[in-house]
Amino acid sequence: GGWTIAWQGTADRIGFGYGSTILEALTARYPGAMITYDQGCNVTEGSTCDPNAVKKSLINAAAAEVVVVCLGETHYAEKPGDIDDITLPGGQIGWFQQIAAVNKNTLMVLVEGRPRVLAGIADLAASVLHTYLPGPSGGEAVTDVISGAYNPSGRLPITYPRTVNNAPLQYNRRMCANSAADYQPQWQFGTGLSYTTFALSGLVCSEMMPIGWACSVNIANTGTMDGAFTALFFARQLWRPIAPEAARVVGFQKVFIPAGTTQTAQIMVSINSVSYFDEYNCEIGFDAPIDITVFNTDQTSNVTTQVAGYAFRQTSCTNWVGLWQANTGFNYIIPTAPPSASKSELTEAYFISSVVCFGAGIVGTVILITWLRKRGNQKAGSLLEPTAI
Repeated sequence: GGWTIAWQGTADRIGFGYGSTILEALTARYPGAMITYDQGCNVTEGSTCDPNAVKKSLINAAAAEVVVVCLGETHYAEKPGDIDDITLPGGQIGWFQQIAAVNKNTLMVLVEGRPRVLAGIADLAASVLHTYLPGPSGGEAVTDVISGAYNPSGRLPITYPRTVNNAPLQYNRRMCANSAADYQPQWQFGTGLSYTTFALSGLVCSEMMPIGWACSVNIANTGTMDGAFTALFFARQLWRPIAPEAARVVGFQKVFIPAGTTQTAQIMVSINSVSYFDEYNCEIGFDAPIDITVFNTDQTSNVTTQVAGYAFRQTSCTNWVGLWQANTGFNYIIPTAPPSASKSELTEAYFISSVVCFGAGIVGTVILITWLRKRGNQKAGSLLEPTAI
């Protein structure tokens, strides 16, 4: 990675002799195996694949029991690492497609400092291991996971884009900004598989106001391998005056669960973790229902419970809108709910302001059409003929 020995990092094994590469670690782990190495493509930006090297790698891949393909990007740091296209570079996409076509038992190992768009090749892999930039001990860590010596339990801390056009894409997007159909990432925030399986049950949240809700969920290890489970608790308020997020992480706990046993993950969801800030920079709690969900590793067998929202309003806050208007002399229509507004008053204020803005838009449209008609009558032969309005 960047800042390894040098500013932009280094691949010099003589100058940096610590740790081991993925190839070195696999060779050391399986001394009796016949491991063949081929560099079919280069990972640098704008590079191309060597046709002869690709041909040789396909021959070896077809004859192998297991193929481990390491894809990604070179080391970088700061401005020199900026790119215009986040697609996986250097012809690696086409190369992997050819490898997967000759051997279905192909594992994909991603070594990258940022998400690179994979153009569908992840669906061709038997499994995908995302390592980021794993450092000098990354070779041993990757080998531990591939060999089964370590049962992975990590969760993706980002939303991994499927295409260039849907990046960046956040899991906590506003519900009115993207519909469910628009949210189609490669992998969702919190994705992470394990060599064992888990079953979730008994999600309960007890009200402890004015602090929040005490939530717990039972997690059963239904597989044959010991493993750790990271319980991510998401909250989604069904409605409020300012559009709520599709999901928001409100807490997490990682628990180790031996095979065939059940453990409980517990967190405290504070009222502040589900609040929002209005146009006056006041923190608001809204009393609409809130869904609390814990996602399983497969992202499908999840559990959800619902709690009643807790209404509150910060009593002392800075009116940044008012300060800005006072200093600039610029004014515009905003909701004018009083600081002590109740739920009904707050909703009414937003409704009235919406009606006022909508009515102003209609009046403005009528004035514009009238002006265009007059202008069209005055200027014969213009692009906007009176009969076209």
